[in-house]
Amino acid sequence: MNVFQWKGNLFTPKENEHMIFSATIPIEEKQPELIWKGGKILLSEWQRILAFFRANAKEEVHCRLYYNTKSKEWKAWAMPQIQNGMTTKEMENSPEKTEQLKQFGKEWTYLGTIHHHCSGAAFQSGTDKTDEEGIPGLHVTVGGIDKPMISTHARFQQSGFFYSVKVHDFIELDLPYIPYGEAIVHSN
Repeated sequence: MNVFQWKGNLFTPKENEHMIFSATIPIEEKQPELIWKGGKILLSEWQRILAFFRANAKEEVHCRLYYNTKSKEWKAWAMPQIQNGMTTKEMENSPEKTEQLKQFGKEWTYLGTIHHHCSGAAFQSGTDKTDEEGIPGLHVTVGGIDKPMISTHARFQQSGFFYSVKVHDFIELDLPYIPYGEAIVHSN
């Protein structure tokens, strides 16, 4: 099928007894979706991440997310990093980083990040978007880490596109979790 686009419409050649012409192809307007079919982050791992964030609530910290393609297990790794208020940067040439990375064998793939916005709301900031564009996978921002109720914002970057996803599709959540727009609110 020969398909082409012109002025926002898709066309394909059609032919009848009198002519050959370009016919429009109807397109349904809808938000692209991603449906995760893999394993979920265990509740115990989620709680470990939140404990790390709460211990570092005054300044932003982040973790890499690794996914085991065989066991379908997720693991968060708080790599050596430099904190500076609402920003954090990995220590690229750290000997600790090189040593710690050895825990992930060939069956593990780097598949996202998770970080917190201290007492601020969970959202994808401009800096977050820039940082995440080159990293395929799940990206989660946690907001209000210093409060009893946290908020989350999750997205999945694949092939250069950010899909809006629900955190409960990736994390084994325990009640009470209350849907709140695009976020999930967690009560301790």
